[in-house]
Amino acid sequence: MIVAVLWTVGVAAVCFVTAVAIGRGLRLVDRAAFGVFGAVLGAGVTFALLPSGADAELTSPLPAIGPREGYLSSNACGACHPGQHASWHDSFHRTMTQVATAEAVRAPFDGRVLHERGRYFTVLRDADRFYALELDAEDPRPPEGDAWREHPAARRVIMTTGSHHLQAYWVQSADGKLEQFPFVYVIREGRWIANADSFLGPPPDPEDDLRRYVWAEGCVACHTTGGPWDPTSQGMGEDVDTSVVELGISCEQCHGPGDEHARLNRSPARRYQLHLRGAGDDSIVNPRRLPHEASASVCGYCHAIYPDDESPDDHTDFRPGQRLSDHYDITAVHLTADRHAGEADLDHLDSDTLDTVEAFWRDGSVRVAGREYTSMIRSGCYLEGEMACTSCHSMHDGEPDKQVDPARASDAMCTQCHAEERDDLEAHTHHAPESEGSRCVQCHMPHTSYGLLMATRNHRMDGPTASGAAGRQRPNACNLCHLDRSLGWTADHLAEWYGQPRPTFGDAHESLPAGAVWMLRGDGVQRALAAWHVRWEPAREASDTDGLRPALARLLQDPYSAVRQVASDALRARGDAFEGGARSEEVAADAQPALERTLAFESDLLPPATVDALWADRDDTATSIPE
Repeated sequence: MIVAVLWTVGVAAVCFVTAVAIGRGLRLVDRAAFGVFGAVLGAGVTFALLPSGADAELTSPLPAIGPREGYLSSNACGACHPGQHASWHDSFHRTMTQVATAEAVRAPFDGRVLHERGRYFTVLRDADRFYALELDAEDPRPPEGDAWREHPAARRVIMTTGSHHLQAYWVQSADGKLEQFPFVYVIREGRWIANADSFLGPPPDPEDDLRRYVWAEGCVACHTTGGPWDPTSQGMGEDVDTSVVELGISCEQCHGPGDEHARLNRSPARRYQLHLRGAGDDSIVNPRRLPHEASASVCGYCHAIYPDDESPDDHTDFRPGQRLSDHYDITAVHLTADRHAGEADLDHLDSDTLDTVEAFWRDGSVRVAGREYTSMIRSGCYLEGEMACTSCHSMHDGEPDKQVDPARASDAMCTQCHAEERDDLEAHTHHAPESEGSRCVQCHMPHTSYGLLMATRNHRMDGPTASGAAGRQRPNACNLCHLDRSLGWTADHLAEWYGQPRPTFGDAHESLPAGAVWMLRGDGVQRALAAWHVRWEPAREASDTDGLRPALARLLQDPYSAVRQVASDALRARGDAFEGGARSEEVAADAQPALERTLAFESDLLPPATVDALWADRDDTATSIPE
């Protein structure tokens, strides 16, 4: 309780100083009163947000949270912009990083045992407090009863990251740093998995220790607001882990520091003049009013691929309103990817170059989820038009899931510029106007990026071609919907409808279902994406996905844990239920019986000999997607 009071008093003092600073120009008495109001407001909000029974065990390891020069925090923004504050409050940006309260934690800390490569952990809960405890590998039984409470290895969960698809947990390590607990929780499926199993890549060496992820070494810039900043500038010690304005992604991450804006707009006359002028307020950044390159840079700061070993943490002087291209060489990333686009074997590349190249398909499109900016800036809509992220997305009007602007929903996001196609949609798409095949995004933004055990849309808008015949070649939009048709079939239609030159494939892709060939013979990303599409509703409507079951079942033996998980999820979604476990080892252990049951279904589309032949020819080039 003492710590909670001290913490609250500290925040109140900071709020008092901030409010007094904002109140510059007021009479001394009014300025003092405004300061007291700020202190009371800050203390009240802080005390309300603190977990009941707040204690040093939770609050001490947290990053230092406080005002950075020029920043105010979302609470100050909400005072004048309650509607925008409310819509932001409902977003997954706000909950990207949170204090590990009962409201924030999504996983069950119910005493279960999690294991990975010879190490065992149990997750425990004491009222609103969450703990992780590593167990003795020789005798991995959790302590009986409440004995764990006194166990010296029990670590309090301090923070969470993620609240939409996956959630990661941060505990304090023996050296005082915040490090990630080696298991994450898949929210949409309600299961724990090892951290290594959340990434797509070759299986780790069983002899390798679990990889350590440290909060201060790469997470701060994009998972919080206004960080990191120098804690000594606010009288804080140098021993704090990191320093941020707020946990989570809040107003000033997109609009820039708000102190000057708040100070200027204490003047009613100024606000009235701005209202009459109707041209916006240049004391704060509004991404919708920026030139498209600067506007896209606001999102791109976190949704981009950085060159070699750089990251947003290396460019914390970037501010909304600026261009990312003024801070780092964006084209270097594309040039690196293009330079190695024709290579099948990438083993000779150094690790930094390999990370960059593996993030792209051979045609230069990004295949890692969450890096939409890097893909979009290569599309004609951006290069020849004025497309920015705000052309389709709205942070304050869209649903939290994808935050698409309701006014630009469905085809409107494209036909706002391409009106000629809207007027005769069927002639353009060769699909019925109301069908999924006539939706612009299905053909021009297919799900060809991978991350978090699912597929996301490509943001390099282009037209479909009969692509995907070899490893690292992007699967095409037509066959991601028509999974049971071949690349040859697609090439015939594109030649007939749009006059595209008809390529020849001379192998399985000429006649066999592209979805099956990608699942059985493709590289790691192709296998995962094709398996994900089997459960995608438009593909289920357009394809004989029953006939693809043998391919899905075979993927339960895939060497990549992520591919096995995506395939097993697709089988479950189809109703082919089996008891898949929470961790990769259990999925693998359950694979054989599930395989036997699934293969009991006969498939004219995929005879067993065809499955075996394609599987034997699988592209085992090592592929990693770091998301």
